[in-house]
Amino acid sequence: MKHLIIPGLAKAGTTFLYDYLSNHGNDIFNKPVRKETRYFSKNRDLEGIEDYYPDASIRKIYLDATPSYLSSPNSGKIISNIETALLGKDVYFVICLRNYFDRIVSHYLHDLKGAYKNSNKWSWNQGDYTLYSKRAIDKYFSSYANECRTLVDKFGHERVLGLSTKDTYSEKSINSINAMLDVELPLGDFTQISNPGGWLPKLIYGGDKGIEFHDGQHLIFVPAYTLLCVNNNRSWIRYNVSSNEGLNAVKYSAAWSSTFENTGPLFHKAKEDYMKACDILKVEPELPDKDYIIATRPSLSNKIIKHLACS
Repeated sequence: MKHLIIPGLAKAGTTFLYDYLSNHGNDIFNKPVRKETRYFSKNRDLEGIEDYYPDASIRKIYLDATPSYLSSPNSGKIISNIETALLGKDVYFVICLRNYFDRIVSHYLHDLKGAYKNSNKWSWNQGDYTLYSKRAIDKYFSSYANECRTLVDKFGHERVLGLSTKDTYSEKSINSINAMLDVELPLGDFTQISNPGGWLPKLIYGGDKGIEFHDGQHLIFVPAYTLLCVNNNRSWIRYNVSSNEGLNAVKYSAAWSSTFENTGPLFHKAKEDYMKACDILKVEPELPDKDYIIATRPSLSNKIIKHLACS
């Protein structure tokens, strides 16, 4: 069995790279039932891995792109699982790096937009989910350089390829992967971003009389006892929402971080870890071109606008 693992990092191009390899490598890769198998998050051997690859061929390379292998507070344990299962076997790694500031902010906003894609998940946030809450710090500011060092030390530099963002979205990534795996992936389109970053969803509650608001283009009336999520194409609307539920949802959402500054010990530590990882993987660092980010404001989907116009 031959394996190619893309263990991270989240919001650094892993989805783009996985989609590219999947779309151009039908004769090269065994594709899993889903991009992020998370197989080695729990397993220390290969027993049962075929369940994740129902159409697997021993002639092809098993492809696994799970960013949480590195972008997790448990990444040390996960890398240990990979080492136990695959050390001495034919396995290769591609690690996508992105400058620490943009990646952390993008990851946080991406999770927020995704958590609110369904109307029954508004309670995901209970008021403490700022970027600087404990659970957010554990997730978004977790280190990964030591795990990169472990992979290089155990499997060798020739089997661990690091890519900067500039390299990921270029022919260099595919040429480097071809050379490492001794395959012939074709060169194609490197401009299509598979999984664009996030924005800050907005919750609006109509109260007991209804309320008007402007989404940047339209004047919208939210009926009484209606909870509206402004979330671009993931926007949704719920009717008959109690005052307690609706007002609490809006109150909790006010705690979300919307502005970000590249200052303080958390970002300084993240920068040190990023620079260390770049050094280990022999990747030229790409530092942020700005030190202040304001979250993008979303709009309502056309479907919701039409629905409200008819209500």
